[in-house]
Formats: sequence, structure tokens, C-alpha cells
Amino acid sequence: MLRTMALQVIEHGRIKTTLAKAHEVHKWVDRCVTLGKEGTYQAKVKATAKLWVARKDLIRKLFT
Repeated sequence: MLRTMALQVIEHGRIKTTLAKAHEVHKWVDRCVTLGKEGTYQAKVKATAKLWVARKDLIRKLFT
């Protein structure tokens, strides 16, 4: 559930959820954004593995 919510945040920019879920999703997205700022290939591999996503458009959006 958290992975799906994190992907929705990356895709749409924001989501509506409870406060407790928002705190947990914030941790996931914050780590992925930090990896996106690095911009290296290894960071891209780590972000893809963390989010467990095959959608290249979301990874591209995260890294640009």
C-alpha cells in the first residue's frame, strides 16, 4: 500500500490520506527524491528497486 501511495505522490504531486499514512509515505518519497538528486545510474537502480516499478515514465520524472 505504501509503495502504491508513493508512486501516486510521484505521479500526481500530492494525494489525500490520513496523517499516519502520510508520515510513512513521506519517508519513502523523501528517500527516492534524494536518490533522484544524485542522478547516478546506481541511484536509479536503487530507486527502481525501492519502488519496485517497471514504469519508466515515473523513474524519469523522479530523476529530472
